[in-house]
Amino acid sequence: MNKLLTLIPAALIVAVAAWAASYVPNAAGTDATLTISSGVIQGNTITLDDATTHVWWSIADAGAWVTFDGSDPAVDTGHFIADGSSGVWSRYMFNNARFIREDATDAAFRISEVQEVK
Repeated sequence: MNKLLTLIPAALIVAVAAWAASYVPNAAGTDATLTISSGVIQGNTITLDDATTHVWWSIADAGAWVTFDGSDPAVDTGHFIADGSSGVWSRYMFNNARFIREDATDAAFRISEVQEVK
């Protein structure tokens, strides 16, 4: 068995598998990257396809700060997203997100458009 899998509790594997089955790629959507720099950038800079309900995201190269309430993020203001993190946000959450990089290194915030399966 893969050494990594032996370190992951079985309950977590089941939870991830159940979660992953709830979304499918949106064939009409695109993969895109926001470059998070020293100036505030909004998620809605990327136009999502009308059928997209959620975005799968990952962040690379650096961490970033994010807010969702319309205020500008800054160091210690908002929520910190560590380099290497990933997750799923609703369309609404992504469109309202405002980002700024953690330090002097730009972060690449990559998204894939997905649809919730009901």
